[in-house]
Amino acid sequence: MAMFFKYFKILSFIGISILVGCNPNAIVTTPTSTAQATTTNLPNLKYQLTYVMPYELDGTEYQGIFAVDIQCLDEEMVCFGSPELLLKIPKQSDINPLNPYGRISSYSWSPSGMKIAFSAIGRDERSDIFVADWNGNNLKNITMSPQSEIFPSWSIDSQLIYTVCDGRCHAVISDENGKNATTFPFNSVVVFASWMPDGDQVLFVGADNNSVYQIYTANVNGSDVKQITQTVENNIVEDASTNGALIFFTRLQTYVDNNFNYNIFSIDIEGKMENAVTVDEELISFNPSVAPFGNWLAFQQGRETHDIYVSSFDGKQIFQATNDDEDKRVPEWRVVVSP
Repeated sequence: MAMFFKYFKILSFIGISILVGCNPNAIVTTPTSTAQATTTNLPNLKYQLTYVMPYELDGTEYQGIFAVDIQCLDEEMVCFGSPELLLKIPKQSDINPLNPYGRISSYSWSPSGMKIAFSAIGRDERSDIFVADWNGNNLKNITMSPQSEIFPSWSIDSQLIYTVCDGRCHAVISDENGKNATTFPFNSVVVFASWMPDGDQVLFVGADNNSVYQIYTANVNGSDVKQITQTVENNIVEDASTNGALIFFTRLQTYVDNNFNYNIFSIDIEGKMENAVTVDEELISFNPSVAPFGNWLAFQQGRETHDIYVSSFDGKQIFQATNDDEDKRVPEWRVVVSP
């Protein structure tokens, strides 16, 4: 998950609501300018909410990462601009380890917002980690292995952590070129890992002694392991996001007649207080991503197709940020640092 939280303390005083032209259910298509930005004492940064969406151009299907600018900030409102295509990869192509294709399953923005690490199909039809400029230029496959690598996460000091799976999953830490790679030391399976805001600790989902997936934190060297969740059933899905105080994750829940659903929960860093952010028996909610300002969370929700939503941390305010027939997934916040 993207880590932009080195700016979090600067912006944490801002209390906001997410609206589009004063209509929380309106599709994000045109810029709004009714609210004036309150930028006094704000750093010279640009904020975007990004997501993955398929589209077709000249008969070729692509997966694209789109962004909407946050155009104004005040105590009650955030205004979004029009969707902008940042980068694209073809949905189908010749199998070439240097050229990704297929679905972009996960990605993370660098601290400056000028680079991206993402997972997509590469060598041997396995998922690889690719690093590129924000617009897709200077693309590099940094793993190019017969294993599957997913969930890249960029730290504030430009290190990457990602999950490697080949029967059994573990986490690997490397530089942005895939060099100096070391295995994150945990004595059991790790199915997801990302950075804590300080860059010194890792947030991860691993198997406990009963082979139940739990959420943990630990130092980069594997010391000071803390188990955050204490579930008795294997119901923690491998995604999570944190602001350092709260951890947001997806949980599989079973309802009547064995119907199942995914909802988003939060838990404090001490593992003592848990809260349901979404409570829905029909729509699937997952891929939580904590905003770099205020107490807001983006996630995707739907069944066959999904849209992007933004919620308050407690789930009492949920706004739909996109609304059309296209399938939108994997929301991430991007902070662009002006030179």
